[in-house]
Amino acid sequence: MAEARLEFHHSDLADLAFVRADSIDSALAVYSLSAVGDLSRVFRQLHRVLKPEAPLVISLPHPLSLMVDWDPAEGPTPWLTRTAWSTDAVTWMVAGDEGTAHIHQISEVFTALQRSNFRIDTLLEPAPVTTAEESSSPHRIESDRWVPPTVVFRARKHGT
Repeated sequence: MAEARLEFHHSDLADLAFVRADSIDSALAVYSLSAVGDLSRVFRQLHRVLKPEAPLVISLPHPLSLMVDWDPAEGPTPWLTRTAWSTDAVTWMVAGDEGTAHIHQISEVFTALQRSNFRIDTLLEPAPVTTAEESSSPHRIESDRWVPPTVVFRARKHGT
């Protein structure tokens, strides 16, 4: 059995000075990068700390999902609330938690990863899970049946 060492740190996502270069086997960011305005800065730091060919997996709110709204009192279908090119951040509130999500277009993330010397090998727009447990989650909304709620990128560190 392989040994794994896991550490948790609370800091700015681009502040990785405490991590030695080429020392991390993989990185996973589940929706956390939606709170970051400058993805390129984070990707440059991740490139520094990841080992060569190490994977980076990112999930973000799909930009289409941030364009729609839905209110069951208004009818059975969601409606557009912003253009695809809007760059204004979106505030959200779910089950008492609140935050801000920056709009990251798929092309913006793709380009930022490439320029930070990552090679993208997978791009997914998965359909939401529709099990009874998932459908009771406060993070699942009716518009998820209309537009993809999530976009997932897998990239590998290219070069040293």
